[in-house]
Amino acid sequence: MIRLLIADDQQLAREGLRQLLRITAGTVKIHVSGVLSKIGVHTRVQAAIHAYRSGLVSSDEEK
Repeated sequence: MIRLLIADDQQLAREGLRQLLRITAGTVKIHVSGVLSKIGVHTRVQAAIHAYRSGLVSSDEEK
């Protein structure tokens, strides 16, 4: 789930979340915005940095 949130391709990430959760693209956008707000960031890049620094993901998971 975190990988989808911080995916490089925003459209691909949104579509992946939409399919996974079986919700509309608009609903995904609302939920992603809520997550970004709750962790105090404005962009998916900042969310990715936050995830790495918090130990939610590691570089080993990308391989």
